[in-house]
Amino acid sequence: MDQVHPHRDFEPGPHVDRLPRAVNPSRVRPPMQLRTMALLLSVLALSLFVSSKQALAAVTINEYQGPGTVGANELTTGPDGDLWITADFTNDIWKMSPTGTVLNRYAIPTASATPWGITTGSDGNLWFTEYNAGKIARITTTGVITEFPLPVTTNTPEGITAGPDCNLWFTERFHAQIGRISPSGTITEFPLSSISSQATHIAAGADGNLWFTEYGAQKIGRITPQGAITEFAVDTSAGLGGGGPDGIAAGWDGNLWFTMSVAHAIGKITPSGTISYYTLLTPSATVDTDIATGPDGFMFFTDPSGNAIGVIDPSGSIAELAIPTPSSGPSGITTGPDQNVWFAEYATDKIGQVIVPTPDLPGQPRKVSTFAGDGSVQVQWSPPTSDGGAAITGYTVTPYIGTTAQTPVTVSTSPAVVSGLINGTAYTFKVTANNSVGSGWPATPCGTTTPSSSQSAVSTQQYHLANSDGSTWADIDASRLQVNLAPSSSGSAFLGGNADLFTANAGYNQDLGMFVSVNGGADQLLAWKESGGFAGTFSPNVKWKTNKNAAGATIFAGAGPISGRYSPTRLSVEMVPTANSSDASSTQQYSNANSDGSTWADIDATNLQVSLSPSAAATAVLGANADLFTARAGFNQDIGIFVSVDSAPDQLVAWKESGGFAGTFSPNAAFVRGTFAVSSGNTYVFKLKWKTNRNASGATIFAGAGPINSQYSPTRLSVQLVSVANSFAAVSTMQYINPNSDGSTWAGIDATNLQVTVSPGGAAFVVLGGNADLFTANAGYNQDLAIFVSVNGGGDQLVAWKESGGFAGTFSPNAAFVQGIYPVTSGNTYVFKLEWKTNRSANAVTIFAGAGPIGGQYSPTSLTAQLVS
Repeated sequence: MDQVHPHRDFEPGPHVDRLPRAVNPSRVRPPMQLRTMALLLSVLALSLFVSSKQALAAVTINEYQGPGTVGANELTTGPDGDLWITADFTNDIWKMSPTGTVLNRYAIPTASATPWGITTGSDGNLWFTEYNAGKIARITTTGVITEFPLPVTTNTPEGITAGPDCNLWFTERFHAQIGRISPSGTITEFPLSSISSQATHIAAGADGNLWFTEYGAQKIGRITPQGAITEFAVDTSAGLGGGGPDGIAAGWDGNLWFTMSVAHAIGKITPSGTISYYTLLTPSATVDTDIATGPDGFMFFTDPSGNAIGVIDPSGSIAELAIPTPSSGPSGITTGPDQNVWFAEYATDKIGQVIVPTPDLPGQPRKVSTFAGDGSVQVQWSPPTSDGGAAITGYTVTPYIGTTAQTPVTVSTSPAVVSGLINGTAYTFKVTANNSVGSGWPATPCGTTTPSSSQSAVSTQQYHLANSDGSTWADIDASRLQVNLAPSSSGSAFLGGNADLFTANAGYNQDLGMFVSVNGGADQLLAWKESGGFAGTFSPNVKWKTNKNAAGATIFAGAGPISGRYSPTRLSVEMVPTANSSDASSTQQYSNANSDGSTWADIDATNLQVSLSPSAAATAVLGANADLFTARAGFNQDIGIFVSVDSAPDQLVAWKESGGFAGTFSPNAAFVRGTFAVSSGNTYVFKLKWKTNRNASGATIFAGAGPINSQYSPTRLSVQLVSVANSFAAVSTMQYINPNSDGSTWAGIDATNLQVTVSPGGAAFVVLGGNADLFTANAGYNQDLAIFVSVNGGGDQLVAWKESGGFAGTFSPNAAFVQGIYPVTSGNTYVFKLEWKTNRSANAVTIFAGAGPIGGQYSPTSLTAQLVS
């Protein structure tokens, strides 16, 4: 395919020709009027650099030669503090330092791709459009390129920007669509009203929407993150004939500013859609192609016909600065990492730099992230790449509810804890750096952050750890699998870590640990578990390691994938008042010899029991966790939670069977969940007991893996009191079967007994837990367990899932636990369901849920839901 480009000089209309790139009159046009003055200046434009207290005469332009002869297109500041440039004639991406040195060039895999727009994504990578190839591409800061074809590869993507929803948004110029691509590469397209729209550039507005220009339809468009489109017509009457909206950028004033290359004007549109127009000083000038926010709040734009860089202040006064090289064809423009304005010269392959006198305002803070807490949010960031020539004196963090600013917090350095927030309310945050000149352009992390007493970090990536020495703990994902908590009052933090762990090399187990750092101190190990499966590989059963030195071996976290995503690896933290939580744990190792398979025995009657006397009716949410294993193959381990009410005999509340028929000395991290109704005036003693699954004369089972630093993995019993109104549970002691699963289709385990309905009275989160003893009658198949939700009778949506393994064993239950957190709002009804399938097509194969029976009842399959604010 020949390289083509959208010709920007024709009169807009429904009939559009695309010209060969070699002709390209819109990029390489002779100037209509050469500037002989360095500046064309209005009196008001003197305010452009008054903050620096220096004269405009000090403003200069530097030019740096690129590696080619023509084709530097658009550019942006990367997350690494360098400039990144699309070059369509050489079909590559350049990386340039703030000193003007080309550091590297990265060839695009697709020939004649015509790279166009480029931006930095929320994932820390650069994203660009491939106009001629019909693709969106991602490039890491080390130059690794991944391409994502559009559904129709002739759809000419052009402009691209990072959205407030953490996705990338782009225009499809000659196919009348706006596109959205997630950081994982999922593409969604939204059609425009007119086939001749010619959407060109796109920018994120301060109102939380995306704004774009329609060059052919003479409109400015607005699209919400959900895809709702509103269009505003541009005035093409006398004095503004032709219109031609093209480049667009968000201004410091909260409005959107755009170029009009046919009308020779700059436009401004408010978030409500009111448009103003400002005519250029030279009527014959043509504004093309781009516009950007400068480091001082003014808007800078490129003017190819005048061979100049223009600037417009918030009142609409315009000045222009001549580019030293004639007929340079200025194209893309941006504020660079050094707080100067940079632009691409398409016709000369040079990159220009407008030197802004210092001191000036500081740059944007970088790498801003937020971590929700109980009534608070911690915001952290890295300093700007430029302080504007004056030392940074502090930072201002402003929370927003929608577009309404709340009380700001000023700190000297990162991080900042913003307290006094309302749990269940979504906030956005802006961070500005301050120096003696003033406050710079704010940085805003994508998405919203909702404070809550329950927080989680989750990832659907797959992770691997090779050559673990068996002693050193390694972060699974230091950026995604951590929770920062800044509690507003003292309390207890209930912690949960959940991952599908497996090995590529038989003979090694996987250790999963939870650590805490207090006030930036060293990491401390809080709890850990060992996931077994000596006899099986690739059989899934927040730092991690192997249980012993594993040179040449690899362990994994994350089963699947399903629909391109692996099973969630999750870290959850729930803050509860100290009075509502109790916990008993032990780091001893326990043994149980010659169990008869029927009699339950206390694991530790002294250290593993919890006593409580509630002051009001409540639901006790119970959890028990232990690393269970056997010294003799062929026996499983049963773990149960019992309760004694007012010294009455013990009652079995919930139990699970931990499998591993084929393996010995191979711990499985068994988890049992249950609920029990309690009331005031009574005393409840909860206990942890165990036994084998059948008579085991001469055999011994164990609880507690390790040791690490002379301590075995914790065996734990926890009790959390939850108000009856906020606790929901569905439990069944039946045994279920699922024959002939195709490995893709989820099936309800029990549509009658294993679902819970929640109709919240306000915004909240639902903490979900699904617990089942899963096993197979046919070796070689695993069982997937999932929580789904239906909102207001709609289709089921997958919330979370886990894979329960045991490739080498049959009829060997594993106590699977799947956890999820789901946001809910008032006025809606949510039905949560437990569903399952095999991990692959399993014709003539049957999987089961429910071990036992004991006393005529199988081990409980349960779904629990807790409302937390």
